[in-house]
Amino acid sequence: EALLPSAWQERVKSVNETRSYDEFLTEVLAEQPDGSSAAVFWRHHSIAALIRLWTDVLPADRVTVVVADESDRAQLRRVSEQLLGLPAQLLTDGPAGNASLSWNRVEFYRALNRASVAHGWDRQRYRRLVYRGLLGGLAAAERGRDESAIPPLPAWAAPRVAELSEERLRDVVDSGVRVVGDPSQLLSPGAGD
Repeated sequence: EALLPSAWQERVKSVNETRSYDEFLTEVLAEQPDGSSAAVFWRHHSIAALIRLWTDVLPADRVTVVVADESDRAQLRRVSEQLLGLPAQLLTDGPAGNASLSWNRVEFYRALNRASVAHGWDRQRYRRLVYRGLLGGLAAAERGRDESAIPPLPAWAAPRVAELSEERLRDVVDSGVRVVGDPSQLLSPGAGD
């Protein structure tokens, strides 16, 4: 569930997305997604496609899928060390980055995107001033008391997200690849109810 708001926010920041969160979700979660946002989203986030990419060139038992446990932030480091035969605790956290913007800041950024389209702003100049200039300041500035996080998925999206998360679980379990972690972590809350 955290993937969808994050993907929308990244589109607002990096490809001048002008559509609202709800409009983005409507396209991406459609039964037959056919828009460019949906195509890009599913190309990058389809577990089945990613597994096929690897199992087309390697036997399934040589491919490992790591199911992240959000409550264990060191899990991916530990698993990577084990899979690569590295000493325990050799890997360390990298620099913190890619901080999420508040809902208010994303909407401000989206308004700039709409203005850039409406006024035909030069793409190079826009990227230099807004993406490379303003974005860093928006991300670094302390949050105000009146700012809020991007809201959770709307109620209308929950059944479709549950359905898709069940598909993801089946894709992993039925693929024949090695799985590290609990595949049920792929289920969204309410899936299987």
